[in-house]
Amino acid sequence: MTDSQEASDTPVLPEIRQASISLDERSADASWYELVSKGVELIPSARANYDTQEPELMVMGPAQVLVLDSKYYAMAYGVDHTEAMRQMLIQHDNQEQNDALQAEFGDRIVARGLIDEPEYGILITLTDTGALPPDRVLYRPANKLSERETVAQSYRTMTPEGIMLTQAELDKAMELIESPTRFIVKFEVSPKAKNLTDAQKQLMYDRSNELNKQIPMLIGSSYDSREGEYRIYVHEEDAKAAGLTEKKLKQIGEKVMKMPVRIKWAKGYATYGNE
Repeated sequence: MTDSQEASDTPVLPEIRQASISLDERSADASWYELVSKGVELIPSARANYDTQEPELMVMGPAQVLVLDSKYYAMAYGVDHTEAMRQMLIQHDNQEQNDALQAEFGDRIVARGLIDEPEYGILITLTDTGALPPDRVLYRPANKLSERETVAQSYRTMTPEGIMLTQAELDKAMELIESPTRFIVKFEVSPKAKNLTDAQKQLMYDRSNELNKQIPMLIGSSYDSREGEYRIYVHEEDAKAAGLTEKKLKQIGEKVMKMPVRIKWAKGYATYGNE
């Protein structure tokens, strides 16, 4: 787990607090959720073998996709594989709970983030226009799979990128998908918290897209509404190999985002992020 934090329901996400991680960082696009929703998807069997002109395609179900992507997630964020799968399920399958929170608190919600203390869950930052709600426990609903999955042939042995899947891991993923997943919702009230206007959100989103082009090894970003700074999370090894120091990255970030920028180093990539 990194020492990063925070997220909201906007394209560029406000930071909430130390020891949490942005929803935007850990779920940079909806590819995994789309796979779960559709049930199956065509996935290249040699994801990192760039010498292959036309990689073999195979059909993978939601459990196998979860096992595979969570391996990268675990490496990137320093959690064990089972916990990585659990956290990904909470992140990508919480729309019903988020809709209920939005209906309950409306414009008081300034930011939504992910926390891992005292246990994994969501942190909601509210304006100080009302009382602080008590913490609560929610459950991601169980999803019944149509059939038992088996490990695809291409992942029964080590891939060029050092990944293989076992039937035990796949069985665990199916068990997690078909069971409710507990998570907590904590609330905090920030006297300085303020929602961005739609125009401000769009401008920040547009600038963040340009930032992704200029820093290819960028794996996530978040905006701290309380500090007025933009935080970018960069793959440390790749950045240094490209000659990009923290000072240089900060200069690029501030030129593009037109605000103070803080660099946060990351050790790995998640497969659903900026590959």
